[in-house]
Parts: sequence; structure tokens; C-alpha cells
Amino acid sequence: LSLHDALPIFGCVSNLPVIFATNNTERMQITSGGNVGIGTNNPAYPLNVESTTGGSIVDVIAIGNKSTDANTEARMLFTAWTAYGNGAIGVATDGSSAHGDMKFYTHNGSTLGEKMRITYGGNVGIGTTGPSAKLHVAGGSGNDVEFHLGDADGDRAELIYRNDCDF
Repeated sequence: LSLHDALPIFGCVSNLPVIFATNNTERMQITSGGNVGIGTNNPAYPLNVESTTGGSIVDVIAIGNKSTDANTEARMLFTAWTAYGNGAIGVATDGSSAHGDMKFYTHNGSTLGEKMRITYGGNVGIGTTGPSAKLHVAGGSGNDVEFHLGDADGDRAELIYRNDCDF
């Protein structure tokens, strides 16, 4: 063995996949290139998960937080090249286990910050964690709020709320 002489190796040292099976049926595979397939024997990505059951809506992956505390959250982090999450999508309870808000985060260089939320009631908030309408957009403290509507050619109409206007 030359891979890690001091460590035990599980797998195949030749150019073959490692296959996991139950009930005489393949369930998961690690290809010789390192891709992992669950529910597929030909994974095209580093992690390729497919459902083996049909239907128009199929739950494929479940990510959860088993805490019974109020206001808990389960998140999936996305990274590009750094050691911390560049972005995240999470689902948080509203203090009960029956409801969940979907939260979207981006990274500002030091921490993740929530940028958008979809409440369990269907309200969408950008710049606010408590949207009170179907679409609630809030600028930062002292900032103008701008809406740009346009086409692919760059033609657009603007609706601008200026915080410094006296009426």
C-alpha cells in the first residue's frame, strides 16, 4: 500500500468504483474519479443524488436541525474558495415547530448576513427580517430604495423612493 501506509484503507486501489449495496441492489457508488452517486451509478458531479422513485414532486435531500428550542435554524452553506460560507440558505422556525421561514444569506467578508426572507405565510422581504406584505423591500438606515424594471436591452423604468424628500 502506498496511499497512506500508516492508515487503514477502505475501498479500491485500482481504477474501479467502490459500490455500496443493500438487498442485492446498488445504492451508492464512489467512482474512481472521486464522484459520489446516491441513487445513480453514473454520478456526474462531486455529489450526485437522485431519487429512485417516480412522481412529479420527490423529496430527495432532507437537511434538519433536531433542536427542540424555539427559533432554531437549519442551513446549507455555499463556498467558492474560502474556508467560510460565501452564502447560505436556511429554514428557521418562528418559535413553534409547525412553521418555517426560508432565509437567504450572503457574506460581507466577515459574517453571513440575511438578505432575503420568504415567510411561511408567503410574504417576501428584501432588507427586512419581518416582511409585512407580499413584497416588502427595505433600504438601510438613511438609504433610498430603488426599483429598476427593464428589458434585456437595458431599457428600464425606475421607481425611486428618496429618504431625503420633504413633503
